[in-house]
Amino acid sequence: MLGLTGSKAGGVGPVLNHDSRDIVDAPKQGWYFNLNNIAYRQGIEGSNNFNVYRADFRQYWSHGDGNVFAVRQSNQWTADAPASAYAPVVLRRYTIGEFLGKYMSSFEVEESHRLAARWTATLFAGMACLYGGSRGGCTDSSNRFPNLGAGVQHVLKPAQGIVANLEFALGKEGNKALLFKMGYAW
Repeated sequence: MLGLTGSKAGGVGPVLNHDSRDIVDAPKQGWYFNLNNIAYRQGIEGSNNFNVYRADFRQYWSHGDGNVFAVRQSNQWTADAPASAYAPVVLRRYTIGEFLGKYMSSFEVEESHRLAARWTATLFAGMACLYGGSRGGCTDSSNRFPNLGAGVQHVLKPAQGIVANLEFALGKEGNKALLFKMGYAW
């Protein structure tokens, strides 16, 4: 039992965003950056006063005939947050909220290889770390969360960028997941 309780949250804050991806839903080149702070306050229908800071960076490089190499580095830091608002692991295979820490940083790489006009295959791997508070640092293996996986994507409607995505991912301690979603992972 995690001992988490629900809470009401209302917040506002600044966002700094840059997006140079050629196609937002299926990028082949460019980069994306988002830095934000949400200040949750009791005066905005919240039950606690706390802050959440996030930084997300993604870079895409096209190579060959429709192949793409991509990296994503994601972070979330909390200040004075209740445990239910702690940072989750942000990697494929891990359910949001399954593992929480005061702070989280993750890094993931993906190679997408074009098989045919409407088909691609992907390989991906990454590592996340939960740290801060009672968790200590990333040198402790219990705070590290790896992922490794592969998938296949089929473009259903090229003009609209609608993609069916099926992936298999392995995680920590033998955890595994079969993931189906519409759209690319990130």
